[in-house]
Formats: sequence, structure tokens, C-alpha cells
Amino acid sequence: MNWLGSESSQRITLLLTICSDEADLGRRTMKSASLRTKWCMLGPLIIFAVLVHGCGTTGGRSIKTHRLYTTLEPPELVALAGFSGPGPIEQDSFAPGQRPVAVIIGYGGRRVTLEIVERNTGRSVGKNEIYVDSDMVGCATFNITNSGNYKLRLLEKGAEQNSFKFMVAQGMPKMDGNDSIISRMDAALQRDARDAYAYSTRGHAYEGKREFDKAISDYTQAISLLPNDVALRISRGRTYLAHGDTNEAINDFTEVIRLNADAATAYIYRGFAYQKKGDWDKSISDYSEILRRNPDTEAAYILRGFGYNKKGEFEKAITDYTEAIRRNPDNALAYYYRGLVSGKKGVFEKEVSDFREAIRRNPKLGIAYNQLAWVLASCPADRVRDGKAAVTTAWDACEMAEWKDAAWIDTLAAAYAEAGDFEKAVKYENQALATPVPPGVDGTETREQLARMQQRLSLYEQGHPYREELTR
Repeated sequence: MNWLGSESSQRITLLLTICSDEADLGRRTMKSASLRTKWCMLGPLIIFAVLVHGCGTTGGRSIKTHRLYTTLEPPELVALAGFSGPGPIEQDSFAPGQRPVAVIIGYGGRRVTLEIVERNTGRSVGKNEIYVDSDMVGCATFNITNSGNYKLRLLEKGAEQNSFKFMVAQGMPKMDGNDSIISRMDAALQRDARDAYAYSTRGHAYEGKREFDKAISDYTQAISLLPNDVALRISRGRTYLAHGDTNEAINDFTEVIRLNADAATAYIYRGFAYQKKGDWDKSISDYSEILRRNPDTEAAYILRGFGYNKKGEFEKAITDYTEAIRRNPDNALAYYYRGLVSGKKGVFEKEVSDFREAIRRNPKLGIAYNQLAWVLASCPADRVRDGKAAVTTAWDACEMAEWKDAAWIDTLAAAYAEAGDFEKAVKYENQALATPVPPGVDGTETREQLARMQQRLSLYEQGHPYREELTR
């Protein structure tokens, strides 16, 4: 599918929406009538993480738009630098610690190499090879910690194809907040009540403030003006998901697929919506369709594996996670979820090995620390438990969560119990019970979690450690 049109060159406007949620980076508004509005998504792991932890909302972070103009000469690729927050941005400048995001746009089905170098010395700071998917979009992030002048280079067959210069400096100005954006879009709509861009931008800001009803209303107004705009329907569908309106979300994603059968984004989100409903067969079907169209979509392997896991088809789940790892050996989440399935099968050594490998690949993956500590503390197999290692690992997890996750503090209590320190086990179990637990859909999950924690507290008070059942 060639959405660039039949002309040899198309001038387009790319509107990068900068926010803390990496899956929201890269909103592209095509100004040319011959071009179709799409969404740029980050790599599959980031997509998956966002879907699992909040359905892709911005979490209230401030956002700012950054317009970049360029010309696409098919079959050339264009490299653009945006950044993923939090933090300020001003044109082509970034603050130390921010992550410039390279957005590659061009013909799909190609692997390209991106490199950041110091402009003065030519020293390489980082290099990424990425795949440009069937939507003709690929993204990669780089972490720049030092001030200086840099160049992002797009390489093909070792030669520089094109580049984008940027600067990293201290003292950057603050970004506009959501309230400021809403105020400016209010003024824009007073001037022109049919400004679809203003409705869309204000809707995004309301979404960032988690005012979902207002966001949905604005997206709906924009869709009434641009009924074939797939990006707007994905935005509204994502907001419906965050609001808990799963059926409405599915309707939007289904309409996107009708408008553009190659819209991998819509399949990803609709598959996740089906997961939220517990319709594992339909979610697996959507992820399978993504993989049929583009076997390099790592997120689809992980999400489909999650569906197989829920259905009890453990071997199929492990196959999917293993394939994700084969395609990207640094895919820490794939190791983590494969470890979970191995634990369900009773292959505890493999479970521990995968959790440790997930941590090695991503030392900031807190869920892997917590789950590893839980197995080391409570595994029914004596040969696997290690109280001392469990305490160290659980402590690291709690530090990452800033001691705000009751379940992880509960894990630390189990670790101390396994290590024989029941005084601290009781202390931290009480702390876990006093830490707010996020409510489930109907509160049932929360009540059950608190009941289990209370039972473990009773065990520790009697000087007994906690053990998982042999069959998980």
C-alpha cells in the first residue's frame, strides 16, 4: 500500500506530539489532500508496555507540539528527531537525560541503521538498527546524558543517507501544560468552530488530564469533520479503552481496519480490547493477523502469547515468547512472560533463569525483580528458594516502586520470612496492608489480595514462611 500517492515528491507537515507516554509520540497530521493521516507508534515493546499499564494515556504529563517540514522523495527515507519526555523542548534542542526519538518514514519492509554522533569529533554515541514496518514507520530512542552538539544520521549500506542536527543544553524552557493547550484551542475554536485540528489537539490535552468524557467529545467533533481520519478514530478508541468503554473502543478500531486494512495499530489496540473483555480467541486472531502481515511485530508475539497463557495453552505461549526473543534478544518483557509460563508448568529453574535474564537485559524492569523475589521466597520446590537473594531482590523492587506498591512490599515480607526474620516479615506485611491497593473493576480483586496478605501475616506471626501451592 503506497500512501505517499503517485507523485514523485510530496511535501508534508509532520506534527510530533511530545508527551511522557512514548506510544503517543509521533502524531502525524498530513496536510496534503493526497496523503492519509496515520499514527506513528514506537517499537513493539513500548507499545505493549503502554497497553498493559494504562492503555496508552498520557498520565497527565504536559505536552507540546513540534512541527517539522520536509520533502519525501520516494523511495528515500527521512530521519526526524523528536523526543520522549518528561522534560522541556525548544525546536531542535534537548535537556540532558531526555531521549531524542528518531522517526523513520518511507517505504515499508526495510531495515535501516540510525547513529548519533558528536558533531565536533564524529564520535559515535549510539547506534540502532530498526525495521520500517508495513505502515512505513520505524522509531528508535537514544539516551543522551551530556551537553553538546550532535547529529542523528540515517545510514543505509554504511553510507549516510541524511541527517538531523540537534543540541543538548542546560536551562531549557518549560513546555506548555495541558491547561495552556486547552486555552489556546478554545481560542482557536472561537475563531473557527470547524477546526478539526483544534478539536483533536484539545481532545489530546483532555486525555492527558484524564478527563475522558471531554476528550471523547472533542475527538467525536473532529471525526464528524474528518470521518475518514484513522488517527482520530484510534485516539478516540484508545480513550474509550482508558475510560472502560471496551465495546465502543472495539467499534472505533474496527472502523479503522475497514478504512485501512494495513493499520497495525488498530489490530494491536483491538486485540487488547478483546483481552480486556476476556475474549482471548478474538484477541489471538487480531495478533495473528498482524503477524501474517508483518512477522517482525514483536509486540504481537508477546500479546498473543499472553492470550495463549490465559487459555492454558502454555506451549503455544512459550513458542511466541521464544520467537520474540529470537527476533530481539534484548526483549526483556519476552523473557519475563516466558518465565511466568514456565512457572505455571512447574519448570521453576527455567522460570528463575528467565526472570534473571529479563533483569540483565533491562535492569529497570521492576516487575521482573518482584516476580523473581517471589519465586525465591515462596517456590514450593526447596531447591529453588533462597531467602537471602529474595530479600535483596525484593528490596530493589520496592525501591524502584518508591515503596508505593503493596504487592511488592508483600513480596519483601515473604522474603524475610523465608530468610527466617519473622519480625521484619510481620513489619513489612503490615506495611503492605497499610499501602493503598489499586481497585479492580468491581473491587473483588482488591479484597482477595488483601485477604491473602492478611493470611500471610498470620503465618509470619506464628513463625511460618509462606509457600505457593505446587500447582499454580
